[in-house]
Amino acid sequence: MNKCTTNINLTQEVNFILPKDIQDVFSCYSLAAKNIRNKTTFCISNIQSAYVYNKDTLSYSFKDTLHINESNMISNANHVVSLLNSKIQEKYDFKLKEYEEAKLINPNDDKLKKPKLKLFKEFSQTIDINTYRQSIDKGFVENLIRFNENNDNNNDDDFQDYSIINSVLAQNVVQKVCDDFNHYFDALLAYFSNKEGFTAMPQKPSYKSKNELSSFEVSASRLNQNGSVLTINKNHKLFFDFKKQKQLTDEKTIKAYNNFDFRTLIEEDIKAKNLCNKYSKELKVTLLRVVPLAFSKNKFKLQYTISFPVELKGFYQDIIKDNPDFMSAKDNSKYKIIKDFFKNKSKNGNVDKNKDNQSIPCFASMDLGHVNMAAIYYFEGLDNIGLKKADIISAKTFTNKIKKLDLKIDKQKQSFYKPNNEEDKKTLDVLSKIERNKEIKEFNDNLKSNPSFGVNPKQKENITREDKRLLVEHSKRIYEDKLIRELTYRKSNSTKDYLHKLSSQIVSNLVDKGIKLLIIGKNKNWKQEINIGSSNNRRAYNLPHSKLIELLKYKCLLKSILIIEQEESYTSKTSFACNEKLKEYRKKSETEGEKDQLNSVQSNTIRQGQKLYSKQDGKRKLICHADINGAMNIGRKVFPEFNIETINKALSNPEKKEQIKHIFGYRIVRLRNYSVNNNLFAEVKK
Repeated sequence: MNKCTTNINLTQEVNFILPKDIQDVFSCYSLAAKNIRNKTTFCISNIQSAYVYNKDTLSYSFKDTLHINESNMISNANHVVSLLNSKIQEKYDFKLKEYEEAKLINPNDDKLKKPKLKLFKEFSQTIDINTYRQSIDKGFVENLIRFNENNDNNNDDDFQDYSIINSVLAQNVVQKVCDDFNHYFDALLAYFSNKEGFTAMPQKPSYKSKNELSSFEVSASRLNQNGSVLTINKNHKLFFDFKKQKQLTDEKTIKAYNNFDFRTLIEEDIKAKNLCNKYSKELKVTLLRVVPLAFSKNKFKLQYTISFPVELKGFYQDIIKDNPDFMSAKDNSKYKIIKDFFKNKSKNGNVDKNKDNQSIPCFASMDLGHVNMAAIYYFEGLDNIGLKKADIISAKTFTNKIKKLDLKIDKQKQSFYKPNNEEDKKTLDVLSKIERNKEIKEFNDNLKSNPSFGVNPKQKENITREDKRLLVEHSKRIYEDKLIRELTYRKSNSTKDYLHKLSSQIVSNLVDKGIKLLIIGKNKNWKQEINIGSSNNRRAYNLPHSKLIELLKYKCLLKSILIIEQEESYTSKTSFACNEKLKEYRKKSETEGEKDQLNSVQSNTIRQGQKLYSKQDGKRKLICHADINGAMNIGRKVFPEFNIETINKALSNPEKKEQIKHIFGYRIVRLRNYSVNNNLFAEVKK
């Protein structure tokens, strides 16, 4: 059998402290990247905000009144369109001439293809959706920014960021903003086609704040021989203050930056993490990204992307043999292909008559919880059923650490709600107005539902434009506080550290047990729709289940372990031991007046806390841990033949048949080596 390989891209991080002589250069580049991002957002937003969508004609048309920025941007855009079309027409005429000459020489050559002419369309009063999306084309936006910079009305230094800095940096920033707008546009179309699948309307990319630096990224191929990247010279007009009053002109600083060795920094980090032995010797660095840490001027984070090939084994080879485009397919398509593969395998599998359902592969099913991080059941075959075949992963250590950091952040935030000056007093008055408005809204809602509730004696207080300005400035002061930013950074690091160690531990357990299939129970928007009490809702929301799944996906891929995301409705409310039938989730609109199935409980099953009971003859009998029961039912949704009857038949010992607890035994798993080293970044002084 031929080898099946795929390339994996992973992002690694390394923190570093800059020497004092080149701190200003990095600040300059971060500031320039922020300015270019804002200018790109400004150009795209003003073009798109000038149009209104018409549902009847399925087209976009001008608003009744256009702002001066919108009208100027539309006229500039049309001028850029004419310039680009003239260049495209020249290239097309040249290629067409070459094609005709080649066709005369070889008229029967099938490889010759006639060139196609693709011109940009003008932004007229009424445009179609393709013309509307033209505003987020990278090539068009780049030319639009250059035209704005070269315009006679914009000759000041405040608008000259794109032309004066390194072109690679500028192009990457524009590409990133265009990608963000494309994702926003796709999300918007999906929202209007199915509003029920969204909790809120998608928000378009916003501007970076004035006092905020931005990250910048370049390709690793741009690394010079000395390991430097984005080298600069005297002609580059770089500013390292937000008011653009101080320009970088020091030759020593420029020389020191041009000799700063990124390559050695990356190579040392790869050796320290032993990435070549861990992943592959054919490891390549493809992308570099420099991220400024907001709480300090000289502290940065370097993110570099590594790419390496991985040989796929086991089920992957059989699936790719029938579906060559499996690895490039979307996640939903992948899961469907995997399910169909196992269905066909169970139908066509060679089943031993003496042993029931031998076609069920070894698998592990995971049930994500709100008290514990997850519960995992390991099915290692019908011949290997016994005690402690499940793990309950406790998140107590993680949640306690996050709580401590949250308390520190809240304590620091409370200091901003004290009336230290007249400005703060005005802000607190506005906040009290908003709270009173919320109370009035709740009062009116109760009045609608219960007319006898009374008459609302209050009037809604107006929030003026000045009040909104005060709130924005107040929130900015909180966001830009150095201590809050550092504590938030530590919280993020603690979460990453915990999830990486936990996911590695889960994958190593799967490898030790020889399991090549992991089933993860996950419902769409399940955290937004659950109603299990305020404290439980908050606990479930804070547990990063989605990030854990993302880490498990690539780590399982390294070990050729398949992953299925299975819809898990009613798995915790249905008893596996009693062989209750699993219900299918139906929307409220589909039930047509029936009792809400999300809140329904099976007649003979009772759940109290983390324990599941069966109700028989008026008595309660303890079945098992509720999370383990849910994990087993998740596996049963994928493999219906996996049930309690099949397991009882496989048990040779008659005593085990009566003692169901043998298959529900579990152990508590706590990540004791969970710790984060923050020695590199010392405590920020207030």
